[in-house]
Amino acid sequence: MIYGHFNEKGLLEVEEILDKIEYIPNEDGTVSGQTVTIEEQIIQYKQSGWKPVEELDLTVLENCEEFEKIKDIPFDAGDKISFKYEKVIDEEKVKRRIDELKQQLADGDYKITKCYEASMLGNNLPYDIETLHEERQSIRDEINRLQAML
Repeated sequence: MIYGHFNEKGLLEVEEILDKIEYIPNEDGTVSGQTVTIEEQIIQYKQSGWKPVEELDLTVLENCEEFEKIKDIPFDAGDKISFKYEKVIDEEKVKRRIDELKQQLADGDYKITKCYEASMLGNNLPYDIETLHEERQSIRDEINRLQAML
């Protein structure tokens, strides 16, 4: 069972409540263990303003697009802590994809160089320059689309 509360900074703090053993020193110098049940702990937590925390709804992830993620926003729903879910752009994923596409362009730069050298020497081009340009432009367009998301 998870209980939580909002701290002085407005952040949700949570604790999983499990049976625990408290060790109490005896007069003879030995130590005794006493079980504190979940129910007893819940009473203590409630007295301190803590509330049960609703389980996260992971099914909302099913509705995400490729570069989206779900931001869970906790709120006090009266008798429990609940969550609102908001779709946001997964900036890290977008940046990784942009880097991959830039690397893809860089990996193909040698083809442009070879075509340029061949044309300067009046030789036949080793690659179809129109196809090469279309492929590279398509990659640049995708980079621009992704950068606009950020």
